[in-house]
Amino acid sequence: MAAYQARARTPRLEYIPSVAPAIEPVLLAAGFEIEGRLPLMICETPVFASPPGIELVPPSTEGEFRGVAEVQWEAYEERDPLRDSAVAGLRRTADAGGVVVLARDAETGEPAGGGLCVAPYDGVTELAAIGVREKFRRRGIAAAMAGWLTDAALAKGMTLVFLMAHGVDEARIYARAGFVEHGEVLHISLSAERSRS
Repeated sequence: MAAYQARARTPRLEYIPSVAPAIEPVLLAAGFEIEGRLPLMICETPVFASPPGIELVPPSTEGEFRGVAEVQWEAYEERDPLRDSAVAGLRRTADAGGVVVLARDAETGEPAGGGLCVAPYDGVTELAAIGVREKFRRRGIAAAMAGWLTDAALAKGMTLVFLMAHGVDEARIYARAGFVEHGEVLHISLSAERSRS
C-alpha cells in the first residue's frame, strides 16, 4: 500500500478469480470495491472476412500507424490531441513481435478501425484496443479485425490469444470472430475513501 500511496496511485488489481478464489473476500474486507467482471475469452480457430469496401492491412508506414492511433483515439473518446507517443507505441508493439491492424476504406484509404495483439510472453498474447470510427460502425469491422489479428498472431507462432471483453455486447462481437468465453477477469480497486487514509 505504501508504494501506491507514495506515487498517489489507487491500489488496483485485475486477475482471474477462479484461479485464486480466496483473494476476493480478503480484498473486499480490506476496503476494495469491485469495478467489474469482464468476460475472459480465447480463440483457437479465428473466423474473419473483410467487410465489403474495407481492407485489413498491417501498418508499415508512419501514416498507417498514425491512422490506427487516430481511430483508437476517436473510438475511445480521448479528449486531448493525439500524442506522438501513441503512434510510437503502436510501432513498438509491432517491432517487439506483436501484431497491429489497420482497417481502411478500400477506395479512399480513410482509416476506419484499428487494433492490436500485444507482444507475446511465452507464446501468449492479449488482443486489445479494438476501435472503429463511428461512421464505420455496424459493418462487422471489429469482428473482422479480431479474427484477422488472431490469425496473424497464430501464424507468427503465438499459441494463445485472449481478450477481456468490456461487456456482453462486445463479447457477442468477439464470438463472431471465433472467441469463446473461458471465465471472467475481476477488476477491483481500493475504495477512494480508503485510498486517502
